[in-house]
Amino acid sequence: MDTDLDGTADCNDLCPTDPLKTAPGTCGCGVADTDTDQDGTADCLDGCPTDPLKTSPGTCGCGQLEPGSLCDDMDGNTVNDIIGANCQCMGTAAQMVVLKLRKDANGIETQWSVTDLSGSIMESGGPYTNGGGKLVSDTVQLAPGCYSVSVTDLGGNGLNSTGYTLSTLDGVRLITADGSFGGSSSISDADYADFCVPVGTVKLKSKWTNNSAVNAKSTLQCVKVKQATSYEFWLFDPHGSFSHHEVRSTNALALKSLSTGPLPVGLPLNVRVRAYKNNAWGSFGASASITVQAGLLRMDTVAIEGTDLEDEGNAFALIPNPTTGGVTIAIRSLEELGTRTARICVLNDLGRTVFTEEKTCEGSSFVHRVELGQLTPGVYLVRVLVDGRTHQGRLLLLP
Repeated sequence: MDTDLDGTADCNDLCPTDPLKTAPGTCGCGVADTDTDQDGTADCLDGCPTDPLKTSPGTCGCGQLEPGSLCDDMDGNTVNDIIGANCQCMGTAAQMVVLKLRKDANGIETQWSVTDLSGSIMESGGPYTNGGGKLVSDTVQLAPGCYSVSVTDLGGNGLNSTGYTLSTLDGVRLITADGSFGGSSSISDADYADFCVPVGTVKLKSKWTNNSAVNAKSTLQCVKVKQATSYEFWLFDPHGSFSHHEVRSTNALALKSLSTGPLPVGLPLNVRVRAYKNNAWGSFGASASITVQAGLLRMDTVAIEGTDLEDEGNAFALIPNPTTGGVTIAIRSLEELGTRTARICVLNDLGRTVFTEEKTCEGSSFVHRVELGQLTPGVYLVRVLVDGRTHQGRLLLLP
């Protein structure tokens, strides 16, 4: 007997009354094992039989993405779009920054990139066409967070007399850099990202805005923040040769009181400030740029005969600077720790070590002459490690 007339006798048919099946399969006799959305789950077991991405309605229902899923809110001014708890697609307001650089004659050698903390490239630009003088402006859309920026010159001579800036879309300055950086320009602070967005509100007072000249006795002041108990001043060279942080209980920083001694002479520095309030540090605010005028720092006239160094702060001097070869390194006001070793390193504009020497240091000062005439003329970073601290400064080596 073949009750369902499917060609299989009832004695061999596990679904004798279902002409479409001879075995129950997934859904049983009388129910087709159809998978409409082809997601691998039969309709009889699929809570969303027409949604290939879901097998149950979840929070937002069939045909809708679940909270936390990536989506596109169709708004070009947002980033990191995801489905919210209300089942709606919403993004985070994008932070827009603008990198401007003025090309030198060899624009084809110039490139830049913005990376996140994992090293992933968020945006990049260049190379550009040759022909100096033209201002290039590139806008980068970023999610709130911290990032690094790097500008490179394949010719190894920077941007000559030009430079670059990084600002927010509404003009808040993040980085001001000249073009004197050799092959690569980046802040290179091991403990701090180059910049974070959104930007904090604490900044230096308007007296120090762009390329302000200061001297050894200058005192920098930032705007006061109500209920702030501390302020952190960050002074750095955008090209990576110098980066230093000082924390103060007031909104003022006297340059003569820096723990590293006097600032490098003639080196353009950026200055940012943030405040400690309600048991937390805020974000660094806008950058100002300052340059210590040559001839105004005591470190330029420090005695170099013997160890009779002026006992005023922890000064670091390179004498003469510029030089055609020989230079005397002088550090004063070291700790009285007896005999120990001072390690001298000289780095080129690519950050590569081109000269090293170890020398015995005794007493509270260190004076030593090194010969660098074998090096190619250019700008070098002279770094001395002694007593667990690093002392450094830029040296111009002439032909």
